Amino acid sequence: KKSPKKANKSKKTKKGKKPSKVLAKVVSYPADLGARCEAWDNGRHPLCKEGQTPGFSNGWCSQQWCFVDPCNCQLPVLPKMSGYIPDARYRGKPLFYSYATCGGEDMYSK
Repeated sequence: KKSPKKANKSKKTKKGKKPSKVLAKVVSYPADLGARCEAWDNGRHPLCKEGQTPGFSNGWCSQQWCFVDPCNCQLPVLPKMSGYIPDARYRGKPLFYSYATCGGEDMYSK
């Protein structure tokens, strides 16, 4: 995903969670962020909470996504470079995410 989410890769909090800076707030995402198809932002990202826009279970908050290897991803919608963990690398390359891999729609980038 792209910024405003940024994670501190070196710090871990209790219960295997990593703190991320989102909209100038520290937010905990699970340590296995992006490892499988899941609506990772729903209820975690400040804009994906009740009373916010798009809000809990709405818009991009409700869409499943995962990290992918863009070199082995043959989809009509190309994966996007992630800003969540900017220093993280997979096989020497930055992380990429995809909603299409999970059957979701990329409403986040729009």
